Amino acid sequence: MVRAAIVVFLMGLASLNFVGTALAGDNNNNNKNKCTLASLKGGYGLDGQGTAFTAPPLNFPLPAQEVDIGVFTADGKGNLVGSVTINLNSITNPTVSFVATTAITGSYVVNVDCTAIITIRDDLGETLKHEGVIFDGGRVVRMIQTDAGQVFARVARSLSD
Repeated sequence: MVRAAIVVFLMGLASLNFVGTALAGDNNNNNKNKCTLASLKGGYGLDGQGTAFTAPPLNFPLPAQEVDIGVFTADGKGNLVGSVTINLNSITNPTVSFVATTAITGSYVVNVDCTAIITIRDDLGETLKHEGVIFDGGRVVRMIQTDAGQVFARVARSLSD
């Protein structure tokens, strides 16, 4: 019982800290953190992981866990190009795995509040839709895949600096 009370107390503190930070950030950065397409420009390293619950165009036994890593260049005008290596492993049949490097192209839209919509197409026939947030003046982009049956989180970090 005491342990449960401590956990609830700590969760409450974490929630207050999150809300306080969010409010302070909004009040202090109202005019500082405006984003545009040019906020994403240059080379980025990309890594992600997640689980696929619906069949991709690869005819792979599902569900499957995936990790991916790669690089891309954003042109600051809403287009990107690069390559990604993926490792996909079936959860229901652990002896089945798939590793491939694929070229990617894509497009992105950036909102003034630094949220973004990113669409990536690969040579495997997939079109992956993401929603994300741009941090640190465009140096970091955190995103989640929004396609039905896909639970993936990805992070892109600028290769500059």
